[in-house]
Amino acid sequence: MDQSILIQAGASATTISILFILGYIYKRVNHHRIRSRCCGKDLEASLDVEDTTPKTSVVNPVQASQA
Repeated sequence: MDQSILIQAGASATTISILFILGYIYKRVNHHRIRSRCCGKDLEASLDVEDTTPKTSVVNPVQASQA
């Protein structure tokens, strides 16, 4: 077996693993507030990711004028 194929397979598996871990962290943190108290200081952060695609609605002007 060619060594370049093994290197490519290892790189692909590493990339997939990283994406899986990032997806898991995203699902656990999204829409949650994180609070931390360390050395007498309070830290509060939240992550709220929402859809950025606007909702589209198509209105037929002929049907709208007849109604």
